[in-house]
Amino acid sequence: MSKKKMSKKKKSKKKKKGPKSERWKVCPPGTYKPEGAPGGLSTCLSCPDSRHTSQPGSTSLGDCVCKPGYEPIGSTCQVVYCPALPPPENGFFIQNVCNNHFDAACGVRCQPDFELQGTSIRLCQADGVWSGTPASCKVRSCSPLARPQHGSLSCSAGAASHGAECQVGCERGYRLEGDATLTCRPDSQWSGSQPRCVEVRCPPIVTLKNILLSPPACGKRTVFPGSACLLTCRQGYSLQGNRKAVCMGSGNWTANVHKAVCLGQLNDGWRSPERAVMSLAEREAGFIDSPTLPMPRQ
Repeated sequence: MSKKKMSKKKKSKKKKKGPKSERWKVCPPGTYKPEGAPGGLSTCLSCPDSRHTSQPGSTSLGDCVCKPGYEPIGSTCQVVYCPALPPPENGFFIQNVCNNHFDAACGVRCQPDFELQGTSIRLCQADGVWSGTPASCKVRSCSPLARPQHGSLSCSAGAASHGAECQVGCERGYRLEGDATLTCRPDSQWSGSQPRCVEVRCPPIVTLKNILLSPPACGKRTVFPGSACLLTCRQGYSLQGNRKAVCMGSGNWTANVHKAVCLGQLNDGWRSPERAVMSLAEREAGFIDSPTLPMPRQ
């Protein structure tokens, strides 16, 4: 057999494969064809309407079922409905509309000074149930303030609601770190950070030369309220001012700063101009060392 005749046979065989393979193709979703019916895909029959669908290769009208989101009512498919949604108290629907049929979406917003809790956009699902969680509108509020340790907290009506104002104070012997007044802002944040009460201490007493402190710790570190420090002068000098300073509950010493003076004495009895100034007790507190100076020589 010649090569030309062999090639013609191969071509004729290929032509026969086309119609045979088409006969084996199954009908696509939404169609069906009775089993054994002749013809290719062009002979597939459609389901009753666009709301019906079927599995690929369906062979009867009974294989046509309602699509998700639709339910059979007699021979037809009707859209599924979710329960009607009312707007939340102090809230509203976007565009004031909330349809409740399958695939409908409802957006929820709250009135000013209220914040949304729950799902803001809800979708009616194929099973007739709304997606998300119920929405509600709550008065805007800040997180509750805690009463500081060793302090007090007093808030206006509404405690932590929008616009509420709180006053913070501290017990005796403690001072406030932070704002004494806090206001709940529209963004649900307090106007300042949580205040706290810290123990009051007086700073170390800074002295100049010729001044001695007792105990020496008074000039080295902070001390608690009620602590007392004594001031003395080096030998040959006399104190002008208070000899005692007490740390007060305010964190200040009982004397004005740089008011105590040590005066040196010369052999002839005249005062030396050399002075040392420091923070000590108020002059009215007493303990003033007033040296007796000799009269000038005639």
